[in-house]
Amino acid sequence: MGRTIRIGRWEVDWHQRALHIFRGPDPHCTRCAGTGGGWIPTGHGPDWDGCACLDDIRTWRLPLWRRNHRYEEKPF
Repeated sequence: MGRTIRIGRWEVDWHQRALHIFRGPDPHCTRCAGTGGGWIPTGHGPDWDGCACLDDIRTWRLPLWRRNHRYEEKPF
């Protein structure tokens, strides 16, 4: 169970072990009008075209405390 806090373009989700921080599209963008992009028709069906007001890396996860590594499986 988590909580969501919105501050302007920023959205912070507080979960049990981490904070997820997301920055949304610019509400004053002249290209997308704050929607973040739109669907464009292509030959293979519609495709999402993201607006330039969204950064490539716009989501961060901040762990609140370390996990207990004794119970994690080893990859090999």
